[in-house]
Formats: sequence, structure tokens, C-alpha cells
Amino acid sequence: RFFFRFAPFLAGAEDRAASPTLPGVTTRNEQVVDLAGMTVDNKVELQPSRGGPKARIRVVGELEGSNAASLAVTFTSFSVALSTGGSGGFLPALSIPLPRPVGRLVTTFCDGDMRLSRGGRGGIFVLKRLDEIES
Repeated sequence: RFFFRFAPFLAGAEDRAASPTLPGVTTRNEQVVDLAGMTVDNKVELQPSRGGPKARIRVVGELEGSNAASLAVTFTSFSVALSTGGSGGFLPALSIPLPRPVGRLVTTFCDGDMRLSRGGRGGIFVLKRLDEIES
């Protein structure tokens, strides 16, 4: 809970040029919900607006439930990688096991372009489908 309360961008709560949580940092979020594999993969990229290394943060979880509109999420791992500078490459990610915090994802609307969901603590998520998923 601490990570998501302190940094809502980890839960996909921000994607903007000026993050109120981290002033002067641009955040970019991506969330992949794989119903066949019953996994969720949250990816966040942080870029300081005054330069410096980028950070890539990833939080992975397992989904439980038979109703795709209301699923339990158990977060299983957290990793962070820093960029190497001008080359655009990244250092190997540092992975940290999580104490398996459990959340909930309730989807109220989903079509080919957009998903509206509510998290376990009441946060509302409006997500736009990407044309192509980056690896």
C-alpha cells in the first residue's frame, strides 16, 4: 500500500507532463491486463524535465476471479531500471519481491479503444488502448 499511496503513478494513476506527486518529472504509464494468462503488468517511465537519467518502473501482478469485470489483483514483483544516459539504453533492472499486496480491479466500461475501471481503494482509471504495445 505504501508504494501506491506515495507514488500513484505506479498504479497507473498518472500520465502527464507535470506530475503533482513528483514535480518536474514527466510520467508515462502503460498497463497490460492479460485475461488469458490472468496477469497484470504496470509499466511507468519517469523523465526528469531538467535532464538526468530516466527510470523505468514495473509492477507485475496475478489476477484471480471468473468475472473479467471484477478481478482480485495480487501484486507479486516490483522492479526499477535507470537509463545509462545519452545512448538511450538501460542498466539491468533491480527486482524487489513484494509482500503480495492485494487489490481489486472493477471494470465498468470497456470497448476497443477505452477502459474505465475502479481500483480497490476507489481510484478511477481511464485508460486508452495503445495502437501497438512496446516491449
